[in-house]
Amino acid sequence: MGSHRRLLRHAAIYHPITLCGIKSCNSSWDAKSPKAGLIIINKLLEEDKLTSYHLIFAVRADFSKRLGLKDEAVKSYQKAIKLTRQEPERWYLENQLSEILK
Repeated sequence: MGSHRRLLRHAAIYHPITLCGIKSCNSSWDAKSPKAGLIIINKLLEEDKLTSYHLIFAVRADFSKRLGLKDEAVKSYQKAIKLTRQEPERWYLENQLSEILK
C-alpha cells in the first residue's frame, strides 16, 4: 500500500529519529506480519511520535483491520480522517471506514 511508503518518506524528512521504527514497521508489513507492524506503530504513538500525521493512523487502521480488530481499526480510521487535509485521501479513508462498519 502506498501509505506505508509515504509514511516512510515523511518520517525520514520530518522525524528522522523515528525512521528506524517506521522501517521496522514497513518491513513487518512486507513480511506479511501486520501484528508486528501494529506493535511498532503503537510504540511510536505511545512515545508521542507522528501523532499529528494522518498516515500513521491510516496504516494502524489497515493493520488492525487485517488482524480483525474492528474497534481499533474504526478509531484509527476516524483519527486519520480527522487529520487528513487532502480530499482524495479523506474520501479513500472514509470508504475504508464504511467497509468496516457494514
